[in-house]
Amino acid sequence: MSTTQQKFSNLEYRRIQGGKLIEQGLRNREIVEILKCSLSAVKRWRKIVNKQGVEALAPKPRPGRTPKLNETQIMKLKRLLKKGASEFGYTDMIWTSRRVKKLVQDQFNVNYSSRQVRRILCKIGYSLKESIKHSQNYSHLSMEHLPVYKLPHIKKTA
Repeated sequence: MSTTQQKFSNLEYRRIQGGKLIEQGLRNREIVEILKCSLSAVKRWRKIVNKQGVEALAPKPRPGRTPKLNETQIMKLKRLLKKGASEFGYTDMIWTSRRVKKLVQDQFNVNYSSRQVRRILCKIGYSLKESIKHSQNYSHLSMEHLPVYKLPHIKKTA
């Protein structure tokens, strides 16, 4: 992989390559065969290149605030989470969003909302599970006295 390609994602790199091929005078179908992309994408690129040049196909900065945690910090967070919650003084291995929020605050001095912590967890590959809350009177044994109902079989009549 060249250093130019490392700066861009695969799609961005392919779009720029398509623009260069358009400038070289290749036809749409030839570009589709070379880059293994859709004809509609090449047509869209051609319109942009004809109006604004190949530079217009380059990625634009994404709007929005810069993240509070950079990629190296996110990777460090992932390593810390793999150790388990018990490594950080909790009685069990389960990470809750509150616990992760506190971990991020302690380790990186960054304060996130619980919602943003859940977004970060999803981003790094953790699935979210809701805890089941039972009433204090709930007991598995108390289910035994409930009657079991069987539905009558429905017969097809013709």
